Amino acid sequence: MLTMKPHLHIQKLQRSASAGYPRGHYLRLDRNELVPDLTQEVFEGIMRRLSPTTFTCYPATGPLYDALAAKTGQDPSNILVGAGSDWLIRNIFDVFCVPGTRVVMPVPTYGMYEVYAKINQADLIAIDYRPDLSFPTQAVLAAMAEGAGIVALANPNGAIGSAIAHEDLTAILEAARGTDTLVIVDEAYVEYVEADCGTYLDDFPNLLVVRTFSKALGLAGLRVGYALGSAALIGSVAKLRPNVEINQVAVEAALHLLENEQLVLDHVRAGLAGKEYLSMCLRDLGFEVYEGHANFLQTKFREHRSAILERLRSEEIQVKDVQDPLLRDWTRITIGPVQDMDRVVECVRSEMKNA
Repeated sequence: MLTMKPHLHIQKLQRSASAGYPRGHYLRLDRNELVPDLTQEVFEGIMRRLSPTTFTCYPATGPLYDALAAKTGQDPSNILVGAGSDWLIRNIFDVFCVPGTRVVMPVPTYGMYEVYAKINQADLIAIDYRPDLSFPTQAVLAAMAEGAGIVALANPNGAIGSAIAHEDLTAILEAARGTDTLVIVDEAYVEYVEADCGTYLDDFPNLLVVRTFSKALGLAGLRVGYALGSAALIGSVAKLRPNVEINQVAVEAALHLLENEQLVLDHVRAGLAGKEYLSMCLRDLGFEVYEGHANFLQTKFREHRSAILERLRSEEIQVKDVQDPLLRDWTRITIGPVQDMDRVVECVRSEMKNA
């Protein structure tokens, strides 16, 4: 009997299980989701947009393209909506990678870059961030000088929290200019920084910017993202899209958030205030903190690490403790408003009194 087998490179690919479970009553500070959940005001606003037609008719994404064009100043032909930025990144790799394509990426970074490179049998050129967590600009440029099909940059970096300085990003884009190198800038955390790469698009036609509604906008469960780039690049990636890009509930939720941007900004500000509070308190307790530029911070609990993590778990607070080897001494904590961060602070303070 003929037994079908996957390609050898797929057989060799190692993936962990992806099954997740609801937050329940836990304070989830381990996934960089929106903390706390959408406000009742935002949730009810989204629900008012829904009707039986939302569920019975095929999605109409045109209004979302129009709203994104108004927000970004780009023509709709320069935009592609997708089921989360992850879906878009996968399609970009599928379109522009062939076996042997050199993919340059600073690490640690978003783990799916490596997965999609391996699925497409690309040659992965991993460039380590420096021990002080700073961006390895010269090493990236040196790797590009040897040839690169794709340079994948997370800015801010969702693993570390660092952002790429304007002059460093410009140097990389200049190095790619006039070559066959595609630069992907993943701006999942763009709402937490002042600059964005959308301003580079007119000057650098081989740039694709990818964004998501899953972080500051709080729609991780609905899977909404979009890419920005030249009409030629977007048109190529769009050839892999399904018949419709996202479902209608996601369209309506995204439109509501775009039309009520002040609500989003208020939530971001509350999170940043909580970040500042948590950082100050941890430093006052004697711990090193790396604040970064995203919706989380990193801290070193040192010899108190096991006891503090156990105390947090006992208080139903989850944080990210298993990370890349570069970050093995750090604990990542997703930020939220001061009242949520105070729960973390009280746990740490209480444990330190017992130390």
